[in-house]
Amino acid sequence: LVQQVAGFSKCLHGNGWFHRDYYLCHIFIVEADGKFQLALVDLARMFRPRWRIERWQIKDLAQLDFSTPRNYFSRTLRLRFAKAYLGTSRLSPAHKILLRKIAKRSEEIARREARKQAALS
Repeated sequence: LVQQVAGFSKCLHGNGWFHRDYYLCHIFIVEADGKFQLALVDLARMFRPRWRIERWQIKDLAQLDFSTPRNYFSRTLRLRFAKAYLGTSRLSPAHKILLRKIAKRSEEIARREARKQAALS
């Protein structure tokens, strides 16, 4: 499943499409002709930016990372996802920089959500 979501994400981003609301709850597993495939919902959020591509890539992947439960998806599985998404077996320094940016953005999303929850209490 991790490999499939990575490939799915890579295909979207590789073709210039970004979701702007790329949380795990927007990815579904559907059965078609006896096979299981991934489907994406809320397609009205999809767009093709002309510039700042890396910003949208980081945002999408950080949202996906944030929304993936830590107790079900270990650091090892997250690393497998990253390697599959990046299409490599070894991370280069540029890959590591990208992953740090994604982790930082994921932490920002977590802090924002914690503030929202605190305000509701």
